[in-house]
Amino acid sequence: MSADEAGTSRKRSSSQLIIHGDQISGEASRQNDEYEESRNDEPQVKRFLPLSLSSGLRNLIEPESERATPLDSSFIANDTSNSLQTDSKTLTCRVCISAHLENHSLCPICRKNLLKSSKLLISPNITVAEATETLRAQIEISRKYGKNRPTRLYDDNGNLNELLNQLNNLDSESLDHVISFLNKRRLEIGYLNKKKKARLLRQFMDQMIARRENIIKQAELELKLIKSDKIKMEMNTNFLDCNLCDKYACHSSAMASYSAFTKIKGDNLSVTDGDGLLSREDLHRFHSRLSNNFSNIEQLYFNKRNNDWSNSDGMCEADLNDFSDMLYGVIEYEKFNRLAVLDYNSCLVGNPLSIVSSIEFDKDEEYFVVAGVTNKINIYDYNSIVEVSHESIRHPIMQLTCPSKISNVAWNPFIKSMLVNSDYEGNIHIWDTKQCKDVKFYKEHQRRCWSVEFNQIDPHIMASGSDDAKVKLWSLNCSRSIATIEAKVNVCSVHFSPMSRHNLAFGSADHCVHLYDTRNISKAVNILRGHRKAVSYVKYCNENELVSASTDSNLRLWDVSSGKCIRIMKGHQNERNFAGLATNGRHIACGSEDNQLFLYYKGLTDPILRYDFSFAECVPLSVDSANDFVSAVCWKKKSNVIVAANSRGIIQILEVD
Repeated sequence: MSADEAGTSRKRSSSQLIIHGDQISGEASRQNDEYEESRNDEPQVKRFLPLSLSSGLRNLIEPESERATPLDSSFIANDTSNSLQTDSKTLTCRVCISAHLENHSLCPICRKNLLKSSKLLISPNITVAEATETLRAQIEISRKYGKNRPTRLYDDNGNLNELLNQLNNLDSESLDHVISFLNKRRLEIGYLNKKKKARLLRQFMDQMIARRENIIKQAELELKLIKSDKIKMEMNTNFLDCNLCDKYACHSSAMASYSAFTKIKGDNLSVTDGDGLLSREDLHRFHSRLSNNFSNIEQLYFNKRNNDWSNSDGMCEADLNDFSDMLYGVIEYEKFNRLAVLDYNSCLVGNPLSIVSSIEFDKDEEYFVVAGVTNKINIYDYNSIVEVSHESIRHPIMQLTCPSKISNVAWNPFIKSMLVNSDYEGNIHIWDTKQCKDVKFYKEHQRRCWSVEFNQIDPHIMASGSDDAKVKLWSLNCSRSIATIEAKVNVCSVHFSPMSRHNLAFGSADHCVHLYDTRNISKAVNILRGHRKAVSYVKYCNENELVSASTDSNLRLWDVSSGKCIRIMKGHQNERNFAGLATNGRHIACGSEDNQLFLYYKGLTDPILRYDFSFAECVPLSVDSANDFVSAVCWKKKSNVIVAANSRGIIQILEVD
């Protein structure tokens, strides 16, 4: 061996014995180098069986006299990757033996001279290191998972091939022991698996039993409540019948007339069952509507009863009356009947298609106005339109021309001939329909004005909302706005309370409904949050309830006093456009982007009716209708008539029956 090779070998050998930065020095280091050169000539130490056999196959294969002493856990806790063994097969720690050899040459365990014949009689035991590391990992896994972790016949490195090679060298007797052990283990695993499955099945059945017991318990409670409410209702009905009989007894002539009437209509009336005021046809119709909406009505009933489940005596009379009103509201309407169809574009040259943006009735419900992006305001006589059977002569009685596209129109609630509109230029125009001219003009909004509304109590006050993030209050007696609310966000719709002069609501692009008292506009009275997109419309149903529409395809009913959302109504589609919103206080109508009109009852989440505009359009078939949507809706007050229009300019007058 050359000097360079010797130096390289010595350097490599020395580096293998570096212990925490220290190195075996002197004679020990030199003898270790010589040992490394001659180790190939010595017989190799017999390799241990894989550690995984120590818990199973080792007990079957190795005689008890030949089994190695189990490694002490304290030794395993040390750095076993640095383990050494002496020539007498004694295991020791590299750190410990290195420190010992600095002062002594005898083995501290067997007292054998480790420097005998100038050879270092210790060498790294790679097998023990690997085995102890594997055992250490198995101990950690056992501590982590407990005794439930199944024992595998191969180590965590998946060394199954090594195990199979060792089994291949076993004799017949040893293989019989292995097979017997494996069969026993298979039976044990099969039994445990069946036990686990049985336990799982038992838990499932226990849960099914518990759930059905809860269902029965809930059903019994609900049945008790329903029966108690029915008793209460029958008592109230009997009381009303007694009062009715007393009235007829006091008025004999009225009673005689009533008897004569029931005799004439005897085939259609059922007096004996208490339903004499309803014909059989009415009862059948109500029964059909009740069946169609039964699940929704049932949910409505129990939602109302959830407020006081402990009241086993039933609802109070006021609660029963409220629910009776709700029930009637759900089944009051069954279908839409079309009374008339108009074309907003019929008077235009070339008949271009255009969106209708707003429809409103005057204070007497005698005239209604239709406006849109053609800059035209058409005024129609309602009775004339409905009574005329031929569509070709259904024309407006008056047409006003605005200099810009119209976004909204509103009638003055007290002055029959006064009309106001907002436009895309941010302007507000006051019209006198008697003179058929623009009598006042306001220009303060810097961007598009989406909405304008008269105060329902004070007819001289108006409010408008714009994309310039401002809500302006106007007086007919002033040439400029009298107040400005800094909304700080685009305003889409404004609406005054029908019962209060000072309460104003507006919807905006921040997904909220803002409530203001016009006597103090420095701060909102409340902000109603819940919509996920811009609020396109707000309408008061009554003094305490407000409905809002949003491009998140939801309607929300709000309690104005508390600011809480009472109900979310969904079913229509509205993600991009102004689709219209109207209410009569109990029912809510809105448009949809699938060219349908939807009708909701404010007590239910789902719509109760819908009407498809596509069945009544009078436009050329060549025109693509894929993107048509209902764009404006108006409810004729104190009636069951709805006027709606779509993005093609088709206006339909509908009666809800």
